[in-house]
Amino acid sequence: MFVLLIGGTLLVLGFVNSTPEKTNCEDITITIKRPDGNEYILEEEVKNIVLLNCNIQKDSSGNQEINIEKIERAIKSNPTIAKCEVYKTVKGALHAEIVQRRPIGRIINAMGESFYLDEKGWMMPAIAGRPARVLVVNGDIFESYSPNPYFLENDSAAVISVLDEVYNILKYTDEHPFWKAQLEQIVVNKDKTFILIPKVGNHEIHFGNIDNMEGKFKKLEIFYQRGMTAEGWKGYNVVDVQYKNQIICRGASVLHKVQNNINNADTEIATNQNTH
Repeated sequence: MFVLLIGGTLLVLGFVNSTPEKTNCEDITITIKRPDGNEYILEEEVKNIVLLNCNIQKDSSGNQEINIEKIERAIKSNPTIAKCEVYKTVKGALHAEIVQRRPIGRIINAMGESFYLDEKGWMMPAIAGRPARVLVVNGDIFESYSPNPYFLENDSAAVISVLDEVYNILKYTDEHPFWKAQLEQIVVNKDKTFILIPKVGNHEIHFGNIDNMEGKFKKLEIFYQRGMTAEGWKGYNVVDVQYKNQIICRGASVLHKVQNNINNADTEIATNQNTH
């Protein structure tokens, strides 16, 4: 009988000790994943959001609990954050796991306003002292910053924004290391055609609109790898790929030297497209 009483007492004590402890928002552990290595939001800033939204409420048993869903929503509302999960352990420790957005282009619109487009097409504000090294896009852009995405997701009823087309170019260059390394600026014209500015050389690429975008980039890549000569970098200032099956170089001193290679590149691209 005595043994049974001791066993029962230990069981009760074990149950009491496993009861969740009260959560303290001050002791939150914050983990931030930064896909591009840049800091767009700091742990201290996240903690301030948590403390501002650390409301105590009673659960179904009458115990006081922190509204974790409210904290999570508040953190997610920050435009630099792509994902957030807030949870607590049995011991009452609060954790927040956060993933930052990854910008792929910086937009400077016609009004001089600056913001980013991330890899999913969402806008992200430019934060003083925390720049991202990405393609700069400027020119005839009249859209302003908005918390809503500008990509269409195949919505045929939506009005196409120039930022939808900018996003398509940015996404393509981001997914292709060759172009990610080559380009530093995109200029938007009034007619929604684009000029690409490379990092190397004094020329610009007249890209036209985004029709046959992939084909234009593939043709350009072959031209850069095979049609470009050392002398050619200095011999022209415009490479025009707006027209089907041809590349026009403006710069008479080297035009005849690169033309044969351009024709060969066009032939290879046409062959590759026919085989796919």
